Amino acid sequence: MSKLFWMPFYVGDYLADTKRLSTLEHGAYLLLIFELWSHGPLPDNNAVLARITNATPEEWKKIKLVL
Repeated sequence: MSKLFWMPFYVGDYLADTKRLSTLEHGAYLLLIFELWSHGPLPDNNAVLARITNATPEEWKKIKLVL
């Protein structure tokens, strides 16, 4: 587990940039941000990204282009 206990998060900026995301997309996007913050660059692998976001492969196919 990462030793990073906090990260800067500007709620106003986040909400201004993500107004059109669905609830599922918000959750997936935040999980990707957290993964990036704690472990570095995200992999270019749809199966791994789906697991990081807790999305099924079908859900990931629908949301990946938006994210």
